[in-house]
Amino acid sequence: MEEDNGIHQAISAFFIGPHAENMYFFRKHITVILDELESARQSYAPNDKRAITTKTQVSPQFAYFSSGISEAIRSATKLLSKHSIPYWSPRYGAHMCSDLSIPALLGYFMGMMYNPNNITPEVSPLTTAVEVEVGNQFCQLFGYNVGHGKDAAVTGWGHITCDGTVANIEAMWVARNLKHYPLTLWLAIAEGELAFIAGQFLVETCVGTKRLFRDMDTWELLNLRPEVVLDLPAMLHRTFGISQRFLDTALAKYSVQNAGKEVLDKRFGIDKQMQFILGKTNHYSWGKGGGILGIGANNVVGVDVDLTGRIDLELLKAHLQERLDNKQAIYAVVATVGSTEVGAVDKLASILTLRREFQAQGLSFLVLADAAWGGYFATMLPRDQTNLPITSAKAARLGKTDEQVPHAMKLSADTEASLAALRFADSITVDPHKAGYVPYPAGGVVYRDKRMGGLVSCTGPYLARGSTGSMGVNGLQGSKPGAATMSVWLSNHCIGLNASGYGALLAEMAAHWVTLASENDSFICVPFNRLPKDIGWIWNMILHRSYSDILKYDAIRPDEKKIMPVLRNLGSDLNINAVALNWRYQDERLNTDAEEANNLMRRVVKRLSIDLPNADPAKVPFYLTSTEFSVGRYGKCLASYKKRLGLEESDNSLIVLRNTVMNPFMGLSECFKTIMNEFRKVVEEEVAICRDRNTLNADRHDFYLHGTGTEVYLVSRPCFRKANHRHQVIFATTLPAPIRTVYEATKTNNPLTTCSVRARFESSIDHTIASLKANGRVTITDAIYEDRINPSTPFPRPLTLSRTIAHHSLSRSHQDAIYPDEMPFYLYGNPSQSQWNISHIIVRAPNIVLNAHSVHLDLDTPENPPATDLIVTFAEIHEASRQPFPDRNEDLSGDFFSRPGERFRVNVWRDPGGWGEGRGSLMERLRGVEGGKVAMGWLRLGEDVFVDVEEVNGDDEVKDSGGGDEGNWLDEFELMGKN
Repeated sequence: MEEDNGIHQAISAFFIGPHAENMYFFRKHITVILDELESARQSYAPNDKRAITTKTQVSPQFAYFSSGISEAIRSATKLLSKHSIPYWSPRYGAHMCSDLSIPALLGYFMGMMYNPNNITPEVSPLTTAVEVEVGNQFCQLFGYNVGHGKDAAVTGWGHITCDGTVANIEAMWVARNLKHYPLTLWLAIAEGELAFIAGQFLVETCVGTKRLFRDMDTWELLNLRPEVVLDLPAMLHRTFGISQRFLDTALAKYSVQNAGKEVLDKRFGIDKQMQFILGKTNHYSWGKGGGILGIGANNVVGVDVDLTGRIDLELLKAHLQERLDNKQAIYAVVATVGSTEVGAVDKLASILTLRREFQAQGLSFLVLADAAWGGYFATMLPRDQTNLPITSAKAARLGKTDEQVPHAMKLSADTEASLAALRFADSITVDPHKAGYVPYPAGGVVYRDKRMGGLVSCTGPYLARGSTGSMGVNGLQGSKPGAATMSVWLSNHCIGLNASGYGALLAEMAAHWVTLASENDSFICVPFNRLPKDIGWIWNMILHRSYSDILKYDAIRPDEKKIMPVLRNLGSDLNINAVALNWRYQDERLNTDAEEANNLMRRVVKRLSIDLPNADPAKVPFYLTSTEFSVGRYGKCLASYKKRLGLEESDNSLIVLRNTVMNPFMGLSECFKTIMNEFRKVVEEEVAICRDRNTLNADRHDFYLHGTGTEVYLVSRPCFRKANHRHQVIFATTLPAPIRTVYEATKTNNPLTTCSVRARFESSIDHTIASLKANGRVTITDAIYEDRINPSTPFPRPLTLSRTIAHHSLSRSHQDAIYPDEMPFYLYGNPSQSQWNISHIIVRAPNIVLNAHSVHLDLDTPENPPATDLIVTFAEIHEASRQPFPDRNEDLSGDFFSRPGERFRVNVWRDPGGWGEGRGSLMERLRGVEGGKVAMGWLRLGEDVFVDVEEVNGDDEVKDSGGGDEGNWLDEFELMGKN
């Protein structure tokens, strides 16, 4: 957005600025607040004696402690300024946080100075009233009635919470209590104090017929329409004059709040658990709420998402039909209005249509909107003559011009339709501390019908004296900071919940991500959302045009050539840019391994983020974060995305980069261009490392040395991060006499010493194995023997490999899908001399290297098994349950199972081959071959046992911004303010 643009100039007044450009004005406002605080304290009981005198203020003790406070403040604020993430900068685009608005900061500061607690008006008379007003602000934003017009009987209501999680759980709590309310009332009529109305009380069923309430069956009671349930108390009052107090008393012992869900379910024979249904990419708070409310996270049921990341409506319909057919009640269907990972907005209008269709068949439920992220984007919608939010298409039909609704044009038609439909949802979660640019903690929940709040109303005797405006009796929270309420209200009030206020602020978005990589680059950057046009068109038509230029261009073009319709569908539903990277080999082939693409993105994110207190935020040129798309959550959507990235089909999750565009100054083109260039530089550097680790070539290999006698064994040291070492191989060889003498002397004098051979191969391991098979021998001219006493002893003559004992690839495509239920090892040695060695078979990452020299076998066969192609499994060591092992060798406990001298029950198998090649897991192959098990018995480890979890799993070092030991800053905190 241009610097001289009026909208940009207005937005600039709302923030301190990336370089504290407005600090002068902010400091003036702080002074005004402090002046008023001083005046308030001085004007109350002005004739009271002063508690702190001038004499006290000049005393040594006062000076001592005052200077300590000053020093602590200087030190603490210096640490904060040095080590805090620069959320205020356009270079921060990671999580859902950004610079905070000046009104929000000042509102919180002024409220904090008076410390009101919105649990009751007795300690927060003003901020409680302000919270009521905030609720009205949000009701008006979303289109709920606030008491005006012909529909004044159904008015909305809302309040502030600490965050969206608590708001979501409260909405679930309301849904649970609403669903059980008819059951409670039925019991009070059937066997309680309301029996006198049993033969007269008529209620409308879900399908529109009226019946005696007492004659309704459980299914009918569970599916009364929400508005009917909420109107039951009023109906009882209108028809029978029953007061609310009498009704509360009559219902108390039967309510789900008091009796509990299980008691009511059992009483009414409900054997199918009631459920919440929502898209699989839902926020974790919904599952958490299921656990807290006794519903169970398993009854918060996820529906697969479509290729756009929204809930699949056809699958949702199938879920609803199944519940109807099985007579399994539903608490609510939840529409996500701005998913945390990609900003996807479910088609709320379609979900509401589905509800109407199923209500006609007797299935009713609430529709809840989780708009914690997307709620504030309703400010971008135009309004009709009654101030209700509408889509831009409807605005055009009403005669509004593009200039009157400019920012709505930057949302897709689907997103607009969902935001405009929020006024029909039963509840809406909204987080001011996300897209509202308000300090934490500030969430919120609003209800279309204010009577829903009464379903979760609780109070204590010391709160009962509060006025009817008390907010503390509703919801999960007890004490609530009035400062948060002041922050939200002042920011909403000053900026404005409309298209020229927050709507303009949230519309500054860019198209740079989709044009980041060209065909000649070493990587590709693929946005999650499919492009409506090719990259070249976007580059030429959008990237270098201002918003006003686009409007002028479109004004004289036919519809099919306009830019704005494309711009509206470019990127995510909201303002989260989810993109994934993949890299190319030197020959321009795309990498096809999802895990190697993930490795690139992990490395990039590590370069562009910090998570340690000692790190230097100034060293990070641009802040990004990442998320993980799992098969379970994204299904066919993930499969499609991998295909677009050129990756092979797999069950692997996919790391995806997330760029949340919140900073109001991100639209300044020169800033974004610089950021993109720096991002490209980081990616190119990390691609070089990815290429190197995945290129097979001649390399130096390290081997553990096992065995005694003429023939010994070279056991590879595997490493997942390097293609050259992404295998397990065991070679048989004969050591030159001088090396053999040194080796045997070392083992005789120091049996626990690890001995190894380092050899430089002229070709890859695979090529070496093929040559060995074809020629019967392979000669290695460059080899060195090493142990603790003899650190580097060159071989006097070439090392000759005589045969391959075992070999399998550790590449991702060759790994098993699961860890084994026994612990497998290669078994090799000299059976004639009863000399055996074992090496743990690695079937998937991460894993552990576990080698043992000179183990003892005690089998149930009179003769030793043959010396080749053997696998031994520890029958009672369930490897899957032990994975993953610790990341560091030092964390392997002293009671680790592979202690020297330990005895294990074992099974001995012939190696069937073919496992790890798409023909079943290792254990499936072992058990699937008739006669494959050749022996059973016991194995005892010798003294020489080697264990490693670091080298095999470790990754290449990544440039970072430091971090170091946390002790430094902790020490500084300890010393603050101490003289």
